[in-house]
Amino acid sequence: MIKHILLLIFSSLYSNAQSNFVFIELFTSQGDETSPVAEEILYRTVAQEKKNGTKIVVLEYHVDYWNRLGWKDPLSKFHFTKRQENYSRVLAEKELYTPEVVINGTTSFSGTKEITLKEEIKKASMQTSQFDFTVSKDSIANDTLYVSYKTLKANQNAVFRFAITENAISTKIDQGENANKTLINNYVVRVLHSSDGIKQSAQIKVSVKGIKFNSNMEMIAFVQSKQSMKILGVKELK
Repeated sequence: MIKHILLLIFSSLYSNAQSNFVFIELFTSQGDETSPVAEEILYRTVAQEKKNGTKIVVLEYHVDYWNRLGWKDPLSKFHFTKRQENYSRVLAEKELYTPEVVINGTTSFSGTKEITLKEEIKKASMQTSQFDFTVSKDSIANDTLYVSYKTLKANQNAVFRFAITENAISTKIDQGENANKTLINNYVVRVLHSSDGIKQSAQIKVSVKGIKFNSNMEMIAFVQSKQSMKILGVKELK
């Protein structure tokens, strides 16, 4: 009887925590002249939507395939290009391009399409989290951040991902399509850790070697389907 009551309480805590969310991923590059346009559109739109009460999480990935064309983006990583390639396969896209927006892991379009962005945010904001969980930062030692999560039900067909982002990064561009410009980037992914399979509870180790933590950084945990890459749930850590 006591066990049953505790289970009901535990279930209630999780079900009450479920909410609508919009999860936006932008694939971009400082070497592409159209990417800053998309970034400006995204930042402005997200700021307005947040004022209106929409729950939005943004991850900005800088890909590396523009690096050979005049400017090597210091924020770029091959790992982010691979992530875009994975989306390209799942979403049946013919080629990689920037700037590309992916919303909730299921819809993609050019980041320069402001009207489309607003329409897709509205659609996504009506979707409810399909997988709820709690997450906490435990400790940090020896360039490792320890993070724990708990959920009601294990899911071996999902991936737990943990990201650290940084805002207000200023870069003076000397070469390439954006030469002589100073770009300000927000939501830039500095760390992206993935752990296959969701257990009912687990502690993961996230390498933060070389990361200089500051007040412009945020931490986001999210659960994603392995097959469809749909975002099932997301949490922002305070």
